[in-house]
Amino acid sequence: MTQRSDELLEHARELAVTELAVLGREAEATSIVSDDWWQRLSDTGLLRLTLPVRWGGEGLTLTEYFPILEVCAQVHGAVRMIVHGANGTWRALERFGTEEQKQTYMPQLAEGRYNGFCISEPRSGSGQDVGTVAQQTADGWVLNGVKQWATLASKAQLIYIPARSKSLDGEDLGITTFMIEPDRAGVTRKHMAHTMGCKGLDHDVMFFDDCAVPDDHVLGEIGSGLDVALRGFLDPSRLSIALSCVGLAQGALDQALAFTTRRHTFGKPISSRQYVQGRLADMAVDVAATRALVMQTAAAFDRGEPIVAEAAMCKYLGLEMVGRVTDHSMRVHGGVGYTDAYPIEQMYRDARGMWFEEGTAEIQKTVISRELVANWTPALPSGFYGPDPGPDSDELAIQ
Repeated sequence: MTQRSDELLEHARELAVTELAVLGREAEATSIVSDDWWQRLSDTGLLRLTLPVRWGGEGLTLTEYFPILEVCAQVHGAVRMIVHGANGTWRALERFGTEEQKQTYMPQLAEGRYNGFCISEPRSGSGQDVGTVAQQTADGWVLNGVKQWATLASKAQLIYIPARSKSLDGEDLGITTFMIEPDRAGVTRKHMAHTMGCKGLDHDVMFFDDCAVPDDHVLGEIGSGLDVALRGFLDPSRLSIALSCVGLAQGALDQALAFTTRRHTFGKPISSRQYVQGRLADMAVDVAATRALVMQTAAAFDRGEPIVAEAAMCKYLGLEMVGRVTDHSMRVHGGVGYTDAYPIEQMYRDARGMWFEEGTAEIQKTVISRELVANWTPALPSGFYGPDPGPDSDELAIQ
């Protein structure tokens, strides 16, 4: 941590108990984050913490930024998602954009603008089976299809849209990422149903009906759209969600400690009861272990090392951990924890939203196992691992 990052962390802690808490309560009550609140968040500097200094940001590394994100994650799901999104999606443009694209769009991010990713589709998955089609024309491209979960599209200057691209003669060129303005002609947006938690965030379905897009709105190489998503955004975003799980879980643990030390039965605080002590200990170990793995992986990312498997591990662990910790916290609160009189009710709902961001636990396990198999190197001589059971082996397990 540098002196500047320490100052920003203290600033975030002060904001958490004043303005951010008020924003959270308002978002919970109204299910919107107003333009005024968005501007106020921008004014605090929280939306440009990791943005490079070249573009008007603070230029924090992940290890410097994560303690601040952890504070935001304890306040409210909407606050966490806005800060997380704004401090992550710039990476795709910085890494894959042309210098002209960066000069056009990057400076605006320091002023509170936002670039979003929208990969998911209602009738297909989020990988190679993308259904949205971009047909090449003499003047650029024409998009047709549907995307969903366009989070905060109303606040975005650009939405990154991966689409199946086809050449002038109909040849499949692979998946290409396009930068689309939410109000571009040929784009219609409709709000999705309200979510269980993280109130205040608008999630849109985006319909593309002969949407004309110029060539200078292609991000990265034609056919490299999935690489733009995976290498330009997804790995650090998964790690950021894992850290957000840590922050929310720490908040749930703190709520449990506050409640159990004040709640008395038979003349003693319930924190003195062995059953409750066991719950508190389990929560503390879960939070500390996940935080350690996340920060270790963040340091690797800051050193420029690949973190594909590690980010997936962190997110998988974080999802499982935050589910257990919020369960424990609600249970030690007893029946009143199921009411909105205590913050754990809102935190419990917010935690479940992270299970679906940037891939479910099942997707993370697929990524982890794929990377393990592809990159495994025996640590000991091959004979240590027993007979070769391969199809061409003559070695039999006969005594």
